[in-house]
Amino acid sequence: MHLHFYKRAWYVLAFSEQHDEVRMFKLSRIEELEPSDEVFAPFHFSIDAYLDDAWGIIPEGRKYDVVIEFAPKVARNVAEIRWHRT
Repeated sequence: MHLHFYKRAWYVLAFSEQHDEVRMFKLSRIEELEPSDEVFAPFHFSIDAYLDDAWGIIPEGRKYDVVIEFAPKVARNVAEIRWHRT
C-alpha cells in the first residue's frame, strides 16, 4: 500500500493476512516473494493517520499521559529540543 523511507531503510506498509491488520515490514528482511493472480482491492487508507501518533514508524495503539520533571540544571536544554509533537 505504501513504501516508506525511515532512518536509512525502506519499509513497506501492507495488510498482513497472518495478523489481520496493516503492518510495517522492513524490505531488507523480506526473504521471499511469490507472485499472485489476486487483484489488490485498495481501501481507504491514510499513511498520515496511520503514523499520526506513532513513535517512529510503529504505532503502538495506546496513548499514555506522562509527566516528566527535570532538574533546573537541565530544564533549559530540554526546552530547546524539538520533541515529538505529542
